[in-house]
Amino acid sequence: MTALYDPITHRVVAGAASVRLSPGQGAILHTLIEADDDGLTRVQIHKRVFRDKTDGVPKIKIVDVQLYHLRNRLARLDVGIGIETLRESGSPARYVLAVPLEIGTGAEGAHA
Repeated sequence: MTALYDPITHRVVAGAASVRLSPGQGAILHTLIEADDDGLTRVQIHKRVFRDKTDGVPKIKIVDVQLYHLRNRLARLDVGIGIETLRESGSPARYVLAVPLEIGTGAEGAHA
């Protein structure tokens, strides 16, 4: 099943199911969609999404909180869309999408 993320409405649609994300959750999802298959670390996500929104102080905790809520929102779709954590010895954890999502419009007509 193909899932669609609409960055304008911050909505993810998969079949008849849909869920609306907060702007921060949507920005992280958009960043993960555009990332390569190797995923992104928390620091990379922070730099790409929250670069000027935390008073210049890197507050990595905001990434953890947003990832937690994003995972919960995606789980509501109950179609296997999720965020996987990749761990390798000696390296920071990396986050990747469990299944590919497409970016586009058209999700605005669906209801959560």
